[in-house]
Amino acid sequence: MDFLLGVLAKFFGHSLGLPPQYKFVKRLGKGTEGDVWMCTDEQRNCMVAVKLVPRGPPAWRLSMVAREGRMLARLGAGHINIVRPLEIVLTSRHLAFITEYVPGGSLSDYLVRNQMDEDVARYYFKQLLAAIRYCHDQQVVYRDIKPANALITATRPPFLKLCDFGLAHTWAGKQEPVFETLAGTPGYMCPEIMEGFFAADKSTSRPYDGVKADVYSAGVMLVVMLLHTMPWHYDTYAARLPPLEAMRKLYTLENVEGVHWRDATHKAAKLSEPLAALLDTMLEPDTAKRASLADVCASQWVNMTLPHTLQVGQAWTCNVCVARMWMLSCSRPGCKWLCRKRANAHQRWVLH
Repeated sequence: MDFLLGVLAKFFGHSLGLPPQYKFVKRLGKGTEGDVWMCTDEQRNCMVAVKLVPRGPPAWRLSMVAREGRMLARLGAGHINIVRPLEIVLTSRHLAFITEYVPGGSLSDYLVRNQMDEDVARYYFKQLLAAIRYCHDQQVVYRDIKPANALITATRPPFLKLCDFGLAHTWAGKQEPVFETLAGTPGYMCPEIMEGFFAADKSTSRPYDGVKADVYSAGVMLVVMLLHTMPWHYDTYAARLPPLEAMRKLYTLENVEGVHWRDATHKAAKLSEPLAALLDTMLEPDTAKRASLADVCASQWVNMTLPHTLQVGQAWTCNVCVARMWMLSCSRPGCKWLCRKRANAHQRWVLH
């Protein structure tokens, strides 16, 4: 079926109303919003990813893609660990969201084929933290951190790139990053988001801190990266229970019965103590006690030395311009380094 779709796309892709510079190659996947295709961009002379969202009902599909476009436009191409937006095209039948193509697939695909040790997990996790920190500095909360939303480049060593900003949201000015909308993926959502659904007293539901919610989700993702299972084994409940019942089970274990994630997660004992201690602070149900993103970045485990082949600061090969470059992801206000420096028409990055 995919082969037939690919043939039809190559011959009839122009009927979708996209500019003629885009030539369909193959379908990469099918999501809730629409199909994602790999295309050749003959004007930019590169491969791109095109998300085709049908126009018409349900309206939430277009609104999510429009939100994703707004979020990425706000973030710009300012960070190597965030997928780069290129163009949005509105046709008579589709809204086409066009971004850079990341050939290595998603982190969830990688985890199906590979087992990570803590050094490799730290290498990817530091990049995830850099992307989240950049988003927060731009007053954007992501709200859907999970392996399926992190892409990996085919370079050696690879880069991680955060994608799919459909649930991301902004906060204004000097306001606090407080939200009320249920957003995220079950199992990765923090307990305060689920509280309004499952608390015995509905009046106890409250707005949540989106920044702290991202920290919690990142902690769940780190557990999945290393143990191939979710804290409290939510994935096992999700496989045999209806979605709301599985979420209720997780909420009860964590917030009603007070079961610690280490006690309810198989193989948690294999993690090093510095890592387990970090996860204790990230998966803390009490937001007042939960680690901030700055706390996580300053933690002992995150700052342990990486192996030589994965050390931050060595030269990489750019898969776009094949120039030598350095990773740059400093987004601290007032830092003397910019998050992107252009030299000789090439992108250069430094991570420090």
